[in-house]
Amino acid sequence: MVKLIYTLYLLGGVHGIILSIYLLGTKSNKKAKNYLGLFLLVFSINILLIYGLYDGWYYIFPHLMGVSYPFPLLYGPLFLTYTFRYFNRKIKVWSFFAQLLPFLCFTILNLPLYLSSAEKKIQLLEIQRSSSTLIAHPNLFIILSGLIILHLFIYGIYSLRFVQRKTHESGVGFRWIKFSTYGFLFYAICFTIYRIAIFNSSPNYVWICYFIMFFASISIYAIGYLGLKDSDNLISEKLKYQNSPLNKSLKNELLKKLNKAFDNDKIHLNKDLSLRFLSEHIGSSTHTTSQLINQEKGQSFTEFVNTKRIEEAKQIIENTKNIKLTYLHIDVGFGNKVSFYQAFKKNTGHTPAEFLKSIRK
Repeated sequence: MVKLIYTLYLLGGVHGIILSIYLLGTKSNKKAKNYLGLFLLVFSINILLIYGLYDGWYYIFPHLMGVSYPFPLLYGPLFLTYTFRYFNRKIKVWSFFAQLLPFLCFTILNLPLYLSSAEKKIQLLEIQRSSSTLIAHPNLFIILSGLIILHLFIYGIYSLRFVQRKTHESGVGFRWIKFSTYGFLFYAICFTIYRIAIFNSSPNYVWICYFIMFFASISIYAIGYLGLKDSDNLISEKLKYQNSPLNKSLKNELLKKLNKAFDNDKIHLNKDLSLRFLSEHIGSSTHTTSQLINQEKGQSFTEFVNTKRIEEAKQIIENTKNIKLTYLHIDVGFGNKVSFYQAFKKNTGHTPAEFLKSIRK
């Protein structure tokens, strides 16, 4: 049975590497899937190294020992960046590398092990295998495991909240990315149980570890496949709408209500505006409203609302003397300055300050 489980580890690791290479080479939503591919690649290498420990690779290549110890600290940053890029949100280079600091610190902490001789590593491996416990320094194990677990849950919960916020703003389900975040949190739970089982060294801890990490592996590979599906993007929405054309009279009626909602009612100035709220306002379903905006305006719901808000901001800047830009994002419906500045730059090619300067010349 043990051999079967480790064989599954081997097959899973190889399979994961192949899947990660495919994700890294895909052209659809390339930037997002590149990060997903890196995430899956790191995890698959870790799985292969677990198999290697069982199969005696470390006696042949002793310098493999400890290589994967810091890997769990890469999962969070890579997965969060994947969710950001999935929604076309840019992440600054310095911010990404700042998130890698825990991984780098943990790697530095392990430098004495990495720099030790092959003979020393084999000796440590023998001591570990002959001991009744896998833990040489229990207190250090508790501290480091706790930090890794906390790290995983922080990233998992933040990713989930980010995805939920984005789906609320857009009104589209994005079910695959939601399932992926649930899968990441499930892995964090499995990892927690796995570390507790190792620490307790109960009679059945080996079997607990086998099965927990097996199910954890399934959750990670599911994330990879869900990333391939990517069925809730704008392209799939367009294909879906092709099979459900709007009645012409209904379309014209709803289009008038939509234009009135934005041009007269100024509904876009509400920072809590959602697709559901807009649909109720014009007396339509969320699907029909999304379809109407997509087909008639050529934009997604979020893009259309942001365009209207930026048009409003431009009018305020052009028509207000001695305007202060500090709170302009609130006046036009944005929840924060970052989103406002990004949308303004995207729509006009300038920051608000640059736009103000250009019209004051």
